[in-house]
Amino acid sequence: MYFTIKNTKKYLPVLFIGFSLLFSLSRPSSVEAAVIVADSFSVGYNPSVWSIIENMSPPVQTSNFGIGDTNSMTYGLLLNTIIPPVDSIVKIDIKINNILSYFWLSCKDSGAGINSKRVSFRINGTVWFESINNGVTTLSTAVNYDSSPGIHSIELDCMGSNMVIKEDNQTLNSWDNGFNFIPSDETFFYQSGNTEFANYQLCDADGCDAPTPTPTATPTPTPTPTSTPTPTPTPTPTPTPTPTPIPTPPPTTKVVVVPGFGMSWNADAILNCKTEEYSGDWSLASYAENIYNPLLTELTNARWTTIPYYYDWRKQVPTHATSLANIINGNVADLERVHLVGHSMGGLLGRVYLETQAQLNKLDKLLTVGSPHKGALLAYPAWSGGDIWENNLLYKIAMTIALRRCDTIRPNNRETIRRIFPSVQNLLPLFDYLKDFKTGTIKWVDDMDAQNNWFAMTGFPPFYSVTIGTLSGIGFETLQFLTVKPPNQHDLRLGNWTDGKPVKKLTTTAGDGTVLLYSSEVQHTQHIRIPQSHTGLVASSQGINEILNFLGTRSLSLQISSYVEPTSALVVIGYPADVWLTNPIGNMQKDKDGLMTIFNPKAGSYKLRFTPKEKNATLIIAQFLENGKVLWKEYPRGSKLPQTSTFRFDPMNPLEDILQ
Repeated sequence: MYFTIKNTKKYLPVLFIGFSLLFSLSRPSSVEAAVIVADSFSVGYNPSVWSIIENMSPPVQTSNFGIGDTNSMTYGLLLNTIIPPVDSIVKIDIKINNILSYFWLSCKDSGAGINSKRVSFRINGTVWFESINNGVTTLSTAVNYDSSPGIHSIELDCMGSNMVIKEDNQTLNSWDNGFNFIPSDETFFYQSGNTEFANYQLCDADGCDAPTPTPTATPTPTPTPTSTPTPTPTPTPTPTPTPTPIPTPPPTTKVVVVPGFGMSWNADAILNCKTEEYSGDWSLASYAENIYNPLLTELTNARWTTIPYYYDWRKQVPTHATSLANIINGNVADLERVHLVGHSMGGLLGRVYLETQAQLNKLDKLLTVGSPHKGALLAYPAWSGGDIWENNLLYKIAMTIALRRCDTIRPNNRETIRRIFPSVQNLLPLFDYLKDFKTGTIKWVDDMDAQNNWFAMTGFPPFYSVTIGTLSGIGFETLQFLTVKPPNQHDLRLGNWTDGKPVKKLTTTAGDGTVLLYSSEVQHTQHIRIPQSHTGLVASSQGINEILNFLGTRSLSLQISSYVEPTSALVVIGYPADVWLTNPIGNMQKDKDGLMTIFNPKAGSYKLRFTPKEKNATLIIAQFLENGKVLWKEYPRGSKLPQTSTFRFDPMNPLEDILQ
């Protein structure tokens, strides 16, 4: 909805006299009125105050609060016939019933949006200032606001070139970009999503507080004689039954640990491109052991009973709610509760468990570690173009293995990812993150083809008495915006990059290298921030100590070597087969369920022993190089006889056919 106060010179003298009479009758003469316009919206919008913005819809009156609607139409109101002051304060109450789609609130406008000072509230729980100078938009840094269900009071102060936004009397942010102008209009518009608006006020710089009227004296009432009551017989007391004692819940001693996207492994499912009817259980992937085993070990040392939950990360997040609930229910007694620590996507699984189980949940504490509650930019190139970027090597390994084993069925990577990894859509950002290459204009995420299909349907669930915390990494260059250009003809034929093809990456250090800080934090929870990368949050001594502290365990003197992010990897896969590999210094390593990973491999000769379990077994050697390049070679074996070979790994002059 968009309301505007527009300068209509024809009626200004009449309006001035009318408003003067109105305020002289309704306010004490000794106090100058501060409220210029007020509309409660209790009976819809007042057409004598507002006009509908061109090409926008009229607002809809709600049953018990103000105006709003539940569909995705854009509503716009324009304050007419009133010239707002240069310095002003705008207030409005919003009632969020489920999801706030978005709304803009301006404190000054001029020339149908050619010049504007306004604030933008978005579905992802972020708010930022917008300044439009002769049609060119400048945005401030986004901050979080409380988007939880309920009534919230919003105030926007515009004093000169400075803007201040407040929610429930708490200052969220201020911004001064040096631009100021004389306004002629005032606007308010929104796209509702079960949200209502009421009690709009436009005030001058003195504020919106109306003076308190002098109370009228109330005559003292004549007392009424009190009659003497008739005595009532004292009843015989009824014995009170002894209440049944409520059993005391046992202390929490168990921790469910849920790893992130790509960190679980099932050879039959991944290597044979099966999404259903595969054999075996999911386990911790060998390339993720250095990440999670230190945490699992320290939890055990601290006398916690650990319950790892490994899962098919290719499936959409909500599909795991029942399975996770079954694991938890199968490991706890009726009154017993557990803690849950979820890393990255694992934190989202904890969130969906809480959402679906509601009051029946068994959680005592929930800690999400680097979880993208508002999405992550790395999901966009995968979902929209079939590209896997190298910002996180472990995720790249997981996606590459699965994609290479499936792309023979459908060679378009984007289509394969959407078919095999529908969970990627659950990770798309909820915030605006694309910029036009030529104009620098930000593309609204609400108008994009690439839409998050889970977060857009629900906000963070109520806490249901669960203690919730977030552990976030800071200090690492993390994607914040992508500059995009239109797709070329080849991309259009493939259906790729419909929202724009990336040509430039814009980063910020307010993140862990994979997930932005304001995506990993949830309002009204305990926020923990440490200078660690996305994987370092769970693999470093500092990260493990913070997890232990949150669970209420004394920090231990951890015997963990400093975690170093790997930059390259040698991955050897034999399926179905047993594989042994001896590195250049003589150390031997065996596969785990057909998978073996050597991080930062040394250059030199490697000895390989391959023992097939079936005649049609396949050997795969993948080289993930430091420059981001991936060399992948498959060697079908037509015999069950053991085979031994030697190959040389040379990262400076790598060969794709490394066994030649």
